[in-house]
Amino acid sequence: MAIQAQIAVPSKDPVLAAPLPRFRHSNAEKLAAFRMALNSRGYRELTRVRLDIDHAVVTLFGEVSSFYMKQLAQEALRPLSIGMRIDNQIHVTH
Repeated sequence: MAIQAQIAVPSKDPVLAAPLPRFRHSNAEKLAAFRMALNSRGYRELTRVRLDIDHAVVTLFGEVSSFYMKQLAQEALRPLSIGMRIDNQIHVTH
């Protein structure tokens, strides 16, 4: 039994052949989405984490009680920060 590879053939339809548009969101929209992601984790500590966006870098500031909380804050943003770098400047107090 022979296995045949499927080869992608460029579409002649101009709509299908056009590259997908890149959606650009304002920093305010990104900050709102990041804030919602932190608040949805259910930990009061994460609601006090401050955020800043500068170019393609989102920086987290503040204090939390454990390294687990620091990592949780960072990972809450990861799915939303595609194409951005996360700079985690959160300090662990205990």
